Amino acid sequence: MHTEESALERLAAALDDGGGEARAGQVAMAQAVGRAVRDERPLVVRAGTGTGKTWAYLVGALLGSDDSTVVVATATKALQDQLAGKDLPAVAAAGIRPGLTWAVLKGRSNYLCRQAAVEVAREDDAPSLALEGAGRTSRVGQEIADLLVWAQESESGDRAELDFEPSPAAWSSVSVGSDQCPGATECPSGQTCFAEAAYERAREADVIIVNLHLLGAHVASGGYVLPDHDVLIVDEAHEAPDVMGSALGVTLTPGRVAAVARLASATGLVGHGAALDRVLSPLVGTRLAANSAGDASVAEALGDLSQEVRRQRGALRALEADPALKARRERAA
Repeated sequence: MHTEESALERLAAALDDGGGEARAGQVAMAQAVGRAVRDERPLVVRAGTGTGKTWAYLVGALLGSDDSTVVVATATKALQDQLAGKDLPAVAAAGIRPGLTWAVLKGRSNYLCRQAAVEVAREDDAPSLALEGAGRTSRVGQEIADLLVWAQESESGDRAELDFEPSPAAWSSVSVGSDQCPGATECPSGQTCFAEAAYERAREADVIIVNLHLLGAHVASGGYVLPDHDVLIVDEAHEAPDVMGSALGVTLTPGRVAAVARLASATGLVGHGAALDRVLSPLVGTRLAANSAGDASVAEALGDLSQEVRRQRGALRALEADPALKARRERAA
């Protein structure tokens, strides 16, 4: 049976063609991670450059529990590629956990949607495939055509495996976000869905590699995005506050207030948008607490805006219940 130190020594020896050895800081980190996994408690580690932290947390997490499922969340694609293409294959070859498996899981919009591809291939539903001039296909149209061919050949549907970078217009024609997807059971192409297949591969894996944005979506959803897992490792954790703030926070700007005011013909909201602009302008580039307790002027402006929104919402609901309005709608129908 491996200890953290013996496992790291075996990895180092394999990497350095038999002449390597585990580093003291790396061993200490792996042992700390292993204890945290066994005790089911959180752990924060700050490791300097050259510590070898990736192997340390992988070895610690895998030895800390024989059958744990580990999620590793990173901020950059480079580290995801390193984990999937170099570090985990080395750990597997060293026999740290027999039969070790891993998978990279990305957000739904990173995979081609088979149903979107079916729909865009229909001539009547594909204005972007229209000819540009005499017999010349538009650039976006040609990219979509190339994507449709690739969809028939690809095993993963992962955008990262393309040998060209499609334009946003072309890729959006053949992909969907989680808010647009009806789910595999409701989709005509659900049985062959690339994103669902990626999820199933991740669900069966010992180690699941994701980015911080997908982890943020998982937390924001209440735990419904990622497969069940026992251990969570957040690498490049210094990037987490910004990503998590984006996923879990609320973005409110004076411009959005003004836009809602125009859409709803709610003139009372216009002044509140201007007031919000005045108190937020000095705070550009900062992050506010959820209750804005640190700034009384912001808390007051948000409180006033909230009251006005409730008033406008009440007025709209009263209109919905107006018998005269209902009668006019029924006559119009």
